[in-house]
Amino acid sequence: MMPKGRLTVRKGASALKGGPTLRLWDIEAPAGSTLAKLERSYLTALDQIDQLEAHRAAAATSGQFTEAGLLEDAKRFAVSKLAPVLHRGRQAVAQAKREAEEQRAKLKLQPLDKSDVVGEMRRAEARSWLRSLPEKDRRNYIARNVDSLDPELALAIVTDMGELSGVLKADRKVLADKALRAQHGDAIDKVLELERGIGIAEHAIEAVRGEIARDVGVPDPHTFNQLAAPHEKAATVPYLKKFTEDGVEVIRVMNWTSKNGGTWRKATPEEVARR
Repeated sequence: MMPKGRLTVRKGASALKGGPTLRLWDIEAPAGSTLAKLERSYLTALDQIDQLEAHRAAAATSGQFTEAGLLEDAKRFAVSKLAPVLHRGRQAVAQAKREAEEQRAKLKLQPLDKSDVVGEMRRAEARSWLRSLPEKDRRNYIARNVDSLDPELALAIVTDMGELSGVLKADRKVLADKALRAQHGDAIDKVLELERGIGIAEHAIEAVRGEIARDVGVPDPHTFNQLAAPHEKAATVPYLKKFTEDGVEVIRVMNWTSKNGGTWRKATPEEVARR
């Protein structure tokens, strides 16, 4: 597919001088999918800083504001109009993260067959050799061979050896995904693709929000959060999920009682329409 978006927060900026760099959206996102919502959030975030620049240019051209007035007008526009849109993007990312966690939780690594004496001897020899390498060489070996590494060895490293393997935590995660792929096929690839989409969208949303805050003279994140909070609250999108109850599809909304969860109640037509 043709990548979407841009590599800089600002349109037409240099990647070297245009502030934070971004990643292009290069993931196929089926209509109505979580990935499609993330793609929309990513592109919408870029549009917010474009809107700010257009608003400031129009305000300056109008001749109605002093320099201080221009800054105050831009700040008011940013917190009341742009921050709520970016907040909805944050919500889409948070919901996608929960979905990715749920999908990962279903993919359990099956233990190695300890009764396979020959196989276990082969893995033990490979583990010993891996531990004998200097840390830098071990890291380079894993990085170079992660795609071709025997899934059994990958599984042994992340389950039997863990930290004792001497392999860095980040590399062990890559190996765990490889072992999961060997056992679960395309299921882990879908999770990885969703996680990659989450990373691209979240980075863009936060980078744009930070640049907008600095542009309107509120570089302190805590202060900008306080100014935007009332407007963001009004724009909160409910977290909806489909359930099948007695053979009938029902849409429920999460009624948060804590940071980590709450209770599900039936969504109102208005809440469904705000998805």
